[in-house]
Amino acid sequence: MRSVIYSRYSTDLQDRSSIDGQVSNCESIAILNGWKVVRRYSDEAFSGGDDNRPGYMALLADSEAGKFDCIIVDETSRITRRPGELPRLLETLQFRNQFLLDCKGFDSRHETASLLASIYGGIDSLELRKIKERTHRGLRERSKAGFSAGGKTFGYDSEPIDAADPESKKRLIIVPHQADIVREIFQRFASGESAKSIASELNTRGIPSPGASWNRTTRRAKGWTGSAIVGTARMFTGILRRELYIGRNIWNRRKSKKVPGTSKRVYEIRPESEWIITDHPDLRIIDDVLWHKVQTRLKQARANAHPNQLRRRGRPSRYLLSGLMVCGECGANFIMQDRRAYGCSSHTNGGKSLCNNRLRVKRQVAETVMLKKIKERLLADDLVEYVQARIRDAIENLSGASDAATLKAEVDFLSGKIDRLVEAIETMGVSDTLAQRLKKLELEKRAAEARLKACLTDEEPLAALPDMIPHLMKSWIKLVRNIEQLPDNPNATENDLEQARTHLGALLGKIEIRSKNGVPWAFPSLKTQGLANASPVPIILVAGAGFEPATFGL
Repeated sequence: MRSVIYSRYSTDLQDRSSIDGQVSNCESIAILNGWKVVRRYSDEAFSGGDDNRPGYMALLADSEAGKFDCIIVDETSRITRRPGELPRLLETLQFRNQFLLDCKGFDSRHETASLLASIYGGIDSLELRKIKERTHRGLRERSKAGFSAGGKTFGYDSEPIDAADPESKKRLIIVPHQADIVREIFQRFASGESAKSIASELNTRGIPSPGASWNRTTRRAKGWTGSAIVGTARMFTGILRRELYIGRNIWNRRKSKKVPGTSKRVYEIRPESEWIITDHPDLRIIDDVLWHKVQTRLKQARANAHPNQLRRRGRPSRYLLSGLMVCGECGANFIMQDRRAYGCSSHTNGGKSLCNNRLRVKRQVAETVMLKKIKERLLADDLVEYVQARIRDAIENLSGASDAATLKAEVDFLSGKIDRLVEAIETMGVSDTLAQRLKKLELEKRAAEARLKACLTDEEPLAALPDMIPHLMKSWIKLVRNIEQLPDNPNATENDLEQARTHLGALLGKIEIRSKNGVPWAFPSLKTQGLANASPVPIILVAGAGFEPATFGL
């Protein structure tokens, strides 16, 4: 029996010993059952409500590939705390003839497993809600009392009230050299300078950006950007909109909601009645005159903005390749610089000191050239054969033809357990518990032998295979062609574009835009959703046929 171990802890306050303890407990279960541990997966400082954990995703991928028979965890909450995920996982494992054990006695092979999984999921959901409520209540009381309730604002730091006790409540303090930068930004913007120009000049001088010292695993940009300075009026973000700079702290203005199954969060503004507002004259950096001058200019800019510039964040983009192309120099996304062309977001928002990639990709040309090449590649003979092979594998896995080996292994496993139990009876004598256990194992073995016999005598599991493959291939070809024709479809909706982007992302991965010997190229990665074995073909885009210099046509 091939077993794997999964372990997880959820906060930075825990340490590696938490993982080690879980693994040790799981290994004891494997040793007791005489199973071989073929791999160990772990996720450190990840919430159980987030399914996008590297270790967990690797576990699911290996499950789909049939690389193990059993998952062992210290307790079910280690593998997931997201409501509904545990029952779904158990259903998937059962379909693949795999199962889940924990060190507390849970066994997904038992008849009561699905009921217990639902109960555990409810308990975990309730516990997550209680933790969130307790945390929020504690932070609210701290904010009311004038203490720091967490969060970071450029220009400030926090320090313990009691220097001798690092765990005591904290208060905000001004960081002088950052406060000077804040004043400079306000003064320059009030005098008419653009946010992008300010960001570019700060990057040229090498001034650390607000997030430069923050402990982030991923970053949108490595320096200052115009968006970080201006922010958005709807969500009260950006340097120029932070009321803390005039000594007014507002806590609980926004609330976040995690997108189910991910670590991504979306934000909403709470009713003003729920805001906690406290005045801190000692934290003032900007005077009232300068503050009001800047706010007046921000309101005027918003009033004069094009409707497309006021689109709410989170809505699907109107452009097919948005979010798919990335800069080959800095890794930032290529975004729409205007209604005509894509460009590197770091260069667009932060200037050449942040990224020197000045390439502009005409939207219409990019969609035409790239989608044509992508269609040719995805419908090439070798890739069609590859997809047909994957379809055949999937159908065979869904049929009973590939179950014989798994069932034979189950029969052998049960036979081994029966043999060890008989040895135990011979050594210690029979008892009611051992006798009942032996009877149950013998019944399970006979049932497995019956399923194996039925599997071996079934002659029709693949009878429909020749008819299914052409049908599925027609769906594949239709999907690819629909994506190519989408930009020219006047009836295409934002939802159609979003679905097409999802399909392209799953098929191609990110499309890297970079220069090769002075010539711009697009490199689809083809590294996701099973296409890793299919060789990507770079797409050459020469000047005038897809790219243009930054000054072209001006």
